[in-house]
Amino acid sequence: MENEHSSACSTQIVVVDRFLEKFTLNENEIRILSVSSEPVNNEFFDALNHLQQIHSDCQILLTTKNQTAG
Repeated sequence: MENEHSSACSTQIVVVDRFLEKFTLNENEIRILSVSSEPVNNEFFDALNHLQQIHSDCQILLTTKNQTAG
């Protein structure tokens, strides 16, 4: 029983980690998009693309049964 509970918790941790990875910017992306003194380079556009993907994915979630997650 305890092993099943541990396995279920491990699975939930993986799911939450993947969700957060998909729907949040990491610290470096936030820094790149926030600091205006840094030059605009490929990292900036990669972070901006990730932000746009998060926005798009949230819009999709809001139109489905997953509105709370959106």
